[in-house]
Amino acid sequence: MPEVDILLRLDFVQEVDAFLGEIVQAQSEVEIPEGLDPQSVAIRLSQQQKEHAIKQVRDLRKLAIELNW
Repeated sequence: MPEVDILLRLDFVQEVDAFLGEIVQAQSEVEIPEGLDPQSVAIRLSQQQKEHAIKQVRDLRKLAIELNW
């Protein structure tokens, strides 16, 4: 049974890596406006939220890799 858990964890980590690769690439293509108008501020806040979510997914991946049964 532990072999199955390890394979499932490996599959999970691979899926997360692929997902992060897509998300990080999409994030790098976004132009962040400099102004202080409401739309520019909203875009920057949205980008910050996305970056925070990406960090959380990376932390989850790290936990999955380091998990000991």
